[in-house]
Amino acid sequence: MDEIKHWPVELVDNSDTQALQDIYFFRKEVCLEEGWITPEEFPDGVHDKHDPDAFHFIVKDNGAIVGAARIAVINALEEYIGAQSFDLVAIPTEYAPIAVFSRNMAARSHRNEHVAGSVINAREEFAMQHQFPLFLVITHDHLVVKYEQEGFQDIGQGDDAGLTFMKTHGNRVLIKINRER
Repeated sequence: MDEIKHWPVELVDNSDTQALQDIYFFRKEVCLEEGWITPEEFPDGVHDKHDPDAFHFIVKDNGAIVGAARIAVINALEEYIGAQSFDLVAIPTEYAPIAVFSRNMAARSHRNEHVAGSVINAREEFAMQHQFPLFLVITHDHLVVKYEQEGFQDIGQGDDAGLTFMKTHGNRVLIKINRER
């Protein structure tokens, strides 16, 4: 059996505007490679209103970003840009702030090298350490089982921030209560 490589994950300083721009353009590159967007849709890279205050995690290989993910922090589900698409009744309202796990991306060249797993694990560990009471993730249908194995509960269909590519890939909203806080 092959050994799983664990990539070093960096937490990006949000005051570093160049680092944020690099993340936005990395996302755009991945989305373009996958055919999820057109170049015109996101001329300044893939970003939204949550990015300036989010926690951003990246993996680099030879100085280039090859994986990224974020935690958008919200106090109520209605604050999240894609919230109008999910079943708000199914999500406990007494938990805040909520850590929204989103924008998980890995370069096609590194998809079989555990880059996504490294950044996702670091992000969840960070959320646990910072004692967020509730984690929410919007993910593609084919990843639901992976998240359920990690204690997430599938609560229904959803769309991540209105991005057109997310609407075409079948998406599920999953939550996990942080019982360790």
